[in-house]
Amino acid sequence: MVALGLLSAKRFDGWTALFLVTTVATSDTGFFFPFKGFTPGIAIGIISLVVLSIAIVARYRRHLVGGWQRAYAISAVIAL
Repeated sequence: MVALGLLSAKRFDGWTALFLVTTVATSDTGFFFPFKGFTPGIAIGIISLVVLSIAIVARYRRHLVGGWQRAYAISAVIAL
């Protein structure tokens, strides 16, 4: 639904919030498992959280003004 909104320039506020919350929760919970050393999964989790933080800032702090709209679209698609 979020990708459809990006393609059609429609804002699905509820779906967007749900998408961002569940995606952050998915990435976040991976760090609670016991691990030994730095693994590729941890690297992907860190990258995912950085990309999601860009999307969240662009959407809720910068309100998609100017270049932040493009930053949100790119980071949301990468987070998929």
